[in-house]
Amino acid sequence: MKTSAEFAQLAMPVNEEIGLVVAVALTFAGMILHWQLPRRRMAMEEHVKDGKLTEAEASRRLKFYSFIAPFATLAGIAMLLGVLLAFVD
Repeated sequence: MKTSAEFAQLAMPVNEEIGLVVAVALTFAGMILHWQLPRRRMAMEEHVKDGKLTEAEASRRLKFYSFIAPFATLAGIAMLLGVLLAFVD
């Protein structure tokens, strides 16, 4: 049976340093998406008012951004923990 560290090494890129950089970048990208979400929401509302987007299109885009921001952040944190587990052994 494989330990969690062995599993983390299989799931991570070949080089742990590359995995660390990717994890930090993914977490940072998720944070930026979180910070930009209110601005995107306001921009979508303006586009709907101007008639450039329908209500359904704006709602669909906002749902996508509302899903991808926490997903990217949590994926980055999970990857970061996996890389740290690989460094421990």
